[in-house]
Amino acid sequence: MVLTGCTVLNYSQTFIPDYKAKSIAVFPVESGVHVGSAAVMDKFISDALIDKGWFSKVATASDLKSCIEAKPETKNIFADYMTKLKMVNYSDRELSSKIGAACGVEAFVLTTVDQWSYVTEGDDKMARVGLSFRVIDAATGKDVWKAAHTESETYILLKPELSGIARQLAGKMLSRMTH
Repeated sequence: MVLTGCTVLNYSQTFIPDYKAKSIAVFPVESGVHVGSAAVMDKFISDALIDKGWFSKVATASDLKSCIEAKPETKNIFADYMTKLKMVNYSDRELSSKIGAACGVEAFVLTTVDQWSYVTEGDDKMARVGLSFRVIDAATGKDVWKAAHTESETYILLKPELSGIARQLAGKMLSRMTH
């Protein structure tokens, strides 16, 4: 097995260079057609952020869901926020600040699984995982940091676990996150 990829991320941009947050919420992972990856990634991201020790509070996707479902008004605010974010890529300041206040966090991390598959390129068989991250300041709704990267691992007989590649990739990417 050979892990291919570079030490530099395909895309990484910091929008607020000296940003510091004490608490962060992990939004449920957007997996699209890669359905099996969401639950795995939710845990990896939360664990990675907790292990970094950068935040005094890391609200997992499960914690966030409980917070949002605790009050019908917060559930509606979250639904409206996510609709605007997905449909027009707009992080609404008023809605994000209400979610942050309701759940006691200063920032959100959103993750998208861009690739999660086994592919063949020429004679090479590969396991490929691609992730995108976005950190948003809850109070302002502004982007703090975005990154995207894909890792591939070639194999001959035994398929490597996509979750193992994803864990390494998430750790590598999150280590470059503005915090």
